[in-house]
Amino acid sequence: MKARPYRALEQGIRRLTSNRGGVTAVRSIRTRESSSHRAAAYGNYAAQVGYRDGFDAGRNDARDRNRFDPVRSKRYRDGDHDYNNRYGDRELYKRDYRAAFEQGYREGYGTR
Repeated sequence: MKARPYRALEQGIRRLTSNRGGVTAVRSIRTRESSSHRAAAYGNYAAQVGYRDGFDAGRNDARDRNRFDPVRSKRYRDGDHDYNNRYGDRELYKRDYRAAFEQGYREGYGTR
């Protein structure tokens, strides 16, 4: 079965329950989705964190006139910054994190 990360996120991770006075209340709900679907949805979080960290590292390296080298970053090598076991398999999180880190690093390094 093909993973549908956005659907799993919408149905299983968090549900918007109300919007009163501009404040949105969010509550966690239980789901029947498989753990692989939950992990796929959390993969988006790994990508968000990885991209942000990579962009910052790339921007800092460019500013400091260091050579282009995303692997030099400890966060890239570790690959699990902000990981929580509820996100599923740590190795999948690391894969998504590192791919996004590289993209963010490229873009951050290109901006001075």
